[in-house]
Amino acid sequence: MQDGLLLDAQEERAYRLLVGLSAARSAELAEVAQLSPQEAVEVLQRLQAKGLVAVSQSADEPVFRALPPDVALGTTLLRRQESLEAARKTVAVLSEEFRASASRRDAHHLVEVVVGAAALRERAPGPAGVGPRGDPLVLPSEPSGHARR
Repeated sequence: MQDGLLLDAQEERAYRLLVGLSAARSAELAEVAQLSPQEAVEVLQRLQAKGLVAVSQSADEPVFRALPPDVALGTTLLRRQESLEAARKTVAVLSEEFRASASRRDAHHLVEVVVGAAALRERAPGPAGVGPRGDPLVLPSEPSGHARR
């Protein structure tokens, strides 16, 4: 769970240990987790604040019991998923705006105008005026439809 940052490493370890114990006092968790008693109390309080631990009062000290993580963390995960989806949509819109702007701004790069027979022979990969797929590379520039010679 560390990658999602829902729990830090200490919280995750304490939660896993508490699940294995089913219920424990803070001193018991401190011993098993090799934490100081104060650290155990603090991590249990953080887990309780996140909805992962329930506390019941015994005669002398509170007893902590693990709660299902899907209930406690499901809402947080759903909010993060919705936030990521909104961010993805924003990126898509911005990307489309960028592409549209770039195509208008850089339209002169889309067509190369070659003037003169020598320049055409230099650019043409095959026989003059024919592309690699047999496509004509020369377009008529006269209104009559005939290319100038």
